[in-house]
Amino acid sequence: MKILFTDLYRFARIEIDCVFKVVELAGKTIHFKLLRSQIPTSHGKLLIITPRHAGKSCIRNLVRRRIKTIYYTEKLYLLSNVFVILVYKGAETTPYEDLKQFLVNNCKPKVTNDNNQPNT
Repeated sequence: MKILFTDLYRFARIEIDCVFKVVELAGKTIHFKLLRSQIPTSHGKLLIITPRHAGKSCIRNLVRRRIKTIYYTEKLYLLSNVFVILVYKGAETTPYEDLKQFLVNNCKPKVTNDNNQPNT
């Protein structure tokens, strides 16, 4: 099955409701909060929430484009999790490499020392 770029970021309202019922914190910085949902899907999805107080539309779109690019180029959609990222004011000041490191490190499953099983 071929995964389309646009399918990674489209949600129905009922899907969003289901995601927020079983969400857990995956990572947090000053400008971003990453939430993970363990809803079974054929491929991973990403919901980006950028409220108006995060900046003007050009700033919000810049941040969204950066996040989508990192998510797609690092193939984080292969993890089959639904991720929600909340963007806060000042997010555009975060360097691209720092944002990339934050997403890659927090999207991957954590490995514990016991039996090297992923901690989900």
